[in-house]
Amino acid sequence: MGRKPECFRNGDEPNKQCFEPVTELSFFCADFCRIDEASCHNEAEVLRFEAIMSIHEQMDDDANGNVDVEESDEFLREDLNYQDAAAKHSTFHAGDKLISVEDLWKSWKASEVYNWTGEEVIEWLIAYVELPQYEEHFRKLHISGHDMPRSVTAPPTPFPHM
Repeated sequence: MGRKPECFRNGDEPNKQCFEPVTELSFFCADFCRIDEASCHNEAEVLRFEAIMSIHEQMDDDANGNVDVEESDEFLREDLNYQDAAAKHSTFHAGDKLISVEDLWKSWKASEVYNWTGEEVIEWLIAYVELPQYEEHFRKLHISGHDMPRSVTAPPTPFPHM
């Protein structure tokens, strides 16, 4: 999913057209503001939200706007290699059978990983994912927990620190 309309110009000055839900493209920013008013005027947060939308879209196999238990089970088993995906469902779905983009965004922002420091990301990269060859790259880009969804979306959205 490519970047939606230029929601920001001249630094952090919002583009008013972006917040008028006239077209599908302009609806993106208006929808994000409805979901997270405090973050929707921050370009870095807009890019993070776009990454969460991309992840949700990849999980939503039937494209109905929600990720159901079967779709998340497939994602957890095939994409994240969890053999016991059922154990993750209670955390992932939290009793809700369907996950919307809004649910995923709010869950992401409330997660422990969202608040990881750059050092915690590096520790995860080396110890859990076993990709120490990317340590220098992650350090150079100052990747924190906030940036994690953007690091896994394909094609990845550019990091602001580049």
